[in-house]
Amino acid sequence: MTIPGGYILQPRIIENSEVMHDAPVVREVWFFLLRRVNHQDGSRFCRGENFFCLDDIQEALHWYSGYRKEMYSKPQLTKAIKRLKQRGMIEANRTARGLIIKIINYSYYQDPGNYRQYENCKKIYGGNGGGNDGGNGGGNGENTTEETEQHEINTGDHCLLHGNIPDGGNGKNVTEATTEATTEATAEVHSKNKNDKNVNNEKKKKGPKKKMTPPTEQEVIDYFLENGYKAETGKKAYMFYAAADWHDSRGTPVRSWKQKMIAVWFRPENKAPQRPTKGYDADEELQKIREEEQ
Repeated sequence: MTIPGGYILQPRIIENSEVMHDAPVVREVWFFLLRRVNHQDGSRFCRGENFFCLDDIQEALHWYSGYRKEMYSKPQLTKAIKRLKQRGMIEANRTARGLIIKIINYSYYQDPGNYRQYENCKKIYGGNGGGNDGGNGGGNGENTTEETEQHEINTGDHCLLHGNIPDGGNGKNVTEATTEATTEATAEVHSKNKNDKNVNNEKKKKGPKKKMTPPTEQEVIDYFLENGYKAETGKKAYMFYAAADWHDSRGTPVRSWKQKMIAVWFRPENKAPQRPTKGYDADEELQKIREEEQ
């Protein structure tokens, strides 16, 4: 029994295309456009193109979350269409009421004759692959439902859904050229994955971060005095971190003790009293403070 509404062809090689790693809305819009463009030339639009408006696309792609109806926003749909244009998969021209969208190379990709094993399918199932029994399916005859099913099972490679069509140069047919292109693309993906794995391994080989050498109590006090802060505050700071094996209040190891002093302890209330500058010897005063600490 013939399935009404016709059909569209979807090459399995799309798994290796960039669109499969775009946002889900991009893929949904792509397959929606494939289903809705004309399968044959019409009075207003040619095969592979049609008129669309965002409201219709929103409604067609809606879904339900419980009892709540969800749908993509118009900015999301606009961005998805723009991405398909950037990928070279469609052409889109604005009109006063919507968009005229054309699928690039639609006739080539929707022709079963361009797929491997098609001739064997014709011998097994019959049919000439022409015509269409209705709907926006994609220009194929009554018996081609079985043909499509069979050749999709046997087809493991085909060119991507965008870009240039292989011309089968150097005496090669389209199938051979396509197989080579697919092999090269797969090898490139494997090479990239291998390089990424090597980079990750190099990162893992790097040793742990160098641990800070804790300062002495006198070094901390001197640092406070040199920057105009109280010696007793410096001593308090040293005791605080030394008791915790140089971890802060959150348990995080201290990487730079000077930065920690500046960030936490160098506050206005910890400033040392101002000394008169006239006849004032800073080195002598510093020596007195150290003697008092001893």
